[in-house]
This record gives sequence, C-alpha cells and structure tokens, in this order.
Amino acid sequence: MAGCLAAIGLILGSAGAEEGLVLRDRVYLGLPEPTPQLLQTGVEVLRQRVVALTEGAIAVEVGEGAPQLSVTIADARPVASPLWTADQSYALSCDASGARVNAANALGALYGLMALPALLSQDEGGAWRLPVLRSDEAPDLLLRAAHMTGLPRSPLERRAWCRRLAALRLNALVVEDDIWWRLDDPIEREAAAAACADLRAHGIEPVPELPCLGRARALLALEPMCAEGSVVRRERLALSGDRPTVLARPNVLRTGATDIRLEDAQGRPYAMGRDYEVLDGETRYPYRPEATLFRVRRLPGGHIPDGGEVLASYDYVSCVNDYDVPYCPSEPRVAEVVGAALRNTLLCVKPAAVHLGYTRPALMNSDSRCLSREPRLTSAQLLAEDMQRLHGVAREIDPDVRVMVWADAVDPYHAPRALARAETAAALSLLPRDVILNTWFYGSDQPDREGAESLRYFGALG
Repeated sequence: MAGCLAAIGLILGSAGAEEGLVLRDRVYLGLPEPTPQLLQTGVEVLRQRVVALTEGAIAVEVGEGAPQLSVTIADARPVASPLWTADQSYALSCDASGARVNAANALGALYGLMALPALLSQDEGGAWRLPVLRSDEAPDLLLRAAHMTGLPRSPLERRAWCRRLAALRLNALVVEDDIWWRLDDPIEREAAAAACADLRAHGIEPVPELPCLGRARALLALEPMCAEGSVVRRERLALSGDRPTVLARPNVLRTGATDIRLEDAQGRPYAMGRDYEVLDGETRYPYRPEATLFRVRRLPGGHIPDGGEVLASYDYVSCVNDYDVPYCPSEPRVAEVVGAALRNTLLCVKPAAVHLGYTRPALMNSDSRCLSREPRLTSAQLLAEDMQRLHGVAREIDPDVRVMVWADAVDPYHAPRALARAETAAALSLLPRDVILNTWFYGSDQPDREGAESLRYFGALG
C-alpha cells in the first residue's frame, strides 16, 4: 500500500536545533498495525544495539506517545527476497523535532533503523544524542553477502548471528553446512527450515552451499567411492594357491564404473568371480594412508595358473589432504547423490540462490573413469560438463533460482601456478552465462590488487 506510515515514536526530549535530538533514559516505539515482519525485526535489533551501546542507560520499549521517530514505507507488502529487491534505499533525517526514515519498502526501513545506533554519540555531560542530519542512502552493491561454515544449531546463537549480520546491512549469507546433504531426515529438514526463517526475518537471504567437485567432503563422507582417484596400470602380482595377495595402494575405489581388473601379460582379461575374487580392504573418508589394504585371490578351477603372475589395474585415492579431496565427475553415482541433495535443498529452503562451490580441484582427470571416456575430455570440459548438469538440475526444480560458484577454478589471478596444473581455466567460456562467480581471496594482505584484478578480468568478459 503506497504511503503506508509506520509511526515509531522516540519519546526522549530534545535540544536546540544545532544539537540534534537528545536521548534520555527511555525510548518508546509506536508501531503500526499490522507491522511488517522486517520492521518488527529492525525494532528488536535497534532495541538491543541501543541498550548495548549505552550500557543500559537508555531502555527501548514499545509504547504509545507522540512519535519523534517516524518510518514511512511506500510499499508495505512483504519483500519477496532481500537478495534481489531492486530498491533498498532510504532517506534519514534528524533535527530537534525528531528523526525520520523514509523508505521504499520494509527492507529499506530496516536498513534505516540499523543506521541509527552508529549515529549515537555521548557528549561531555554524558548525554546521548542523534545529530542534525539529512542523508539519502542506497547500497552500491545489490548483493552484500558473508560466508559461514557451519550453521549454528542453537536458536539463541543463530539469532545473535542474524542480529550482527542485520546490523551490517548484509542481505545474503552463503551457508556451507553438511545439513544440506541430509535433508531426507525430517529432523534436519526442520532445523534447516527454522534457520532459514530466522535469516529471512532479519532481511538476509540464505544461500545454501553444497560444495561440489573441488572440496567434496560432505558427499564423500556419504559415498567414499565417489572420490577422484589416481590410476594404477598393470601392477605385477603373483597368485599362489588360495593365498590372498595385497595390492600396493590403499583406498582402492570400487563402483560400477571402476574396479580391480586382472589380466595376463598379453593383456587378456581375467573374470572376477570366475578366475579371481577381491577381498575388500578399507576405503573410507578421510582416506588414511594406513587403511587396510585390498587383496585379490585366485579361484580354483579358474584360468589363473597356480603361482602365475597377473597384472592388476585399479583406481585409488591418492589425495590424502581430506579437505581437498574432489569427487570424480565421471562417476555416475555422483550425479545421483548431488542431484538428490540439490533437489531436497531447493524444495525445503526455496532459496533465491544456491551455491555449488566448485573450489579449484587439487586433482582432476586422473582416474580410469575420466581417462577411458570417448571422446576424451579435458579437465576444463569435465568441470564445465559437471556444472552445466547441476545448473540444469537446479533450473528444472526452480526456474528462477540463481546459481553461484567460487571463481578460483577459472580465475587466472587466483593461485595461477596451481590453476595451470589443474588445467581448468578454459572452462570459463563453457559455463552457463548466468552463473554468478564469487572471487575468493581469504585473508589477503594486498586487497587493492588481489581480488580487484579478478573483478576487472571477469567484468571485461561480461
């Protein structure tokens, strides 16, 4: 409703025009009925920040009285998403007669309220005051986001986080958490929905991050055989009697797309189950090098002669830095598991955007599942194919959802030597054009160079 007035009264007292508005010991808020949810949240955050800033000298209470702070909202309808709300502006003014926030919508009004505590100052006599001012403000960036690893499960802790983010006037939070992979569990689903509701009540759009490809810890904890492996070709083994012989490498991968295969010196394959059997060792995330080894044993009546030499080929997990183990994009099970997690997340949370990770992979195109594909794909083509597939899954479920990824796998300014080894930079031209690339320079000591170069590079490419 155009022209909806949300009157919030600060019944405090005043000083001369040159001194602005003096705050005494009690603030009364007069709220409209009904009050938009975001405005209710803004009042609560304002209350807590003022009490904390003044060390309890000023109490903020809801009550009636002649309003000295008024908030005018042109459109009081609920904001569809804090992330893509086009107009987030507000006008803030203050003089001896009171303070005023004029905003296009409840989101702008929230930001106006968040500006007030930063304007409070204490004079030499100990009085708190708002200065005389007039300011028209709008964010330079439509998207203002933070990244969090691990969603607080405690409602009190989570809401404290929300208040801090709202005070910074952020409008999105990228949340990396294993919970997105477990939403088939009703308890986890309820926890995720509650957390997202808290964020939205504070004007913050939750952006679930399901780390794909480069750092696949959450997926690999569920499906350890989906890891990207290194291929072993024609390892020599001697099989005698029915005694098992160990393979040289730990953490062997066995799926419908890769397994332990034996052949003779001429390359003729032996049949598993007829000529030999596999005695499983241990392949479990986080892939410890001391894991129990796999063994093979000849079967009586098969074609492997007693005491004969065979050649074993298989894939194993060689990347034992558990944080950086990627999944294999050519493993069919990956598409099933990631697709299901993405579907559950979009249906449960209904986010305006979803983050798929895609941190630069430490290892890629190195096991038989990728190397045996016809035609053979480059690492860049494999990355692009994987992202295109998941982008398609997301858009099939929600045609309006935006997809975000980390940019470092295609960013020539991010760890250029490692990127050259990964050979994924060429994927940039193959990615869907509407994917949002997030540059990543954590803890940079050269912020004027690192990150800025990346933004110029991607901006020039459109």
